[in-house]
Amino acid sequence: MPFSHFVAKLVIGGGPRPSEVFRRLIKRSLNDPKHIAWFKGILGDDQFERAGNSICIPLWMPGDGAPIEAVIARILHGFGLGLPDEEDQRYYAAWPNLTNWWPLGGLRGTKERPDIALTRFGSLDEIPGRQWRTQNGAGQVFCGMAAVAGWAFPESFDTLGWVQELAAASKARGRVDLGGCPPRSPTDPDV
Repeated sequence: MPFSHFVAKLVIGGGPRPSEVFRRLIKRSLNDPKHIAWFKGILGDDQFERAGNSICIPLWMPGDGAPIEAVIARILHGFGLGLPDEEDQRYYAAWPNLTNWWPLGGLRGTKERPDIALTRFGSLDEIPGRQWRTQNGAGQVFCGMAAVAGWAFPESFDTLGWVQELAAASKARGRVDLGGCPPRSPTDPDV
């Protein structure tokens, strides 16, 4: 049985700096005419089955008691979207270990914001859903180093509604450009 959502724990050194990647994804989605942001990772789509409500949650645990940062985004079908532009390709060029492109965000129908948001969690246990194969929560799955896991949510959980709630909350906080999530520190610039 394939999975239709995934969570990916990013670490320093495995690709571009996670906090920079997250802010860049939000900015790219808001500025792109189709509201698409391209994320490049190690997860292939051989067991992944996109559904109309598929989302991904790339997250980063900065440590030292700092909140977990995460992007929550709808995963788009790549058909007809073409390839990421040269700017995106240059951005990820230094990390040959990242081999798979994922188009994220997009603007659905009458929605005011793309289906992408930058948020924070106080702990891994706040992340809804479970690993699709083991049924373990995020606190059990992501307690080690970098990891990627297929994810499942209860049938009653509205994944895209959740993304829109997070996006609306960020807009209400007045940080539309960064999805409502300010930089982690003064040295962590807004991109």
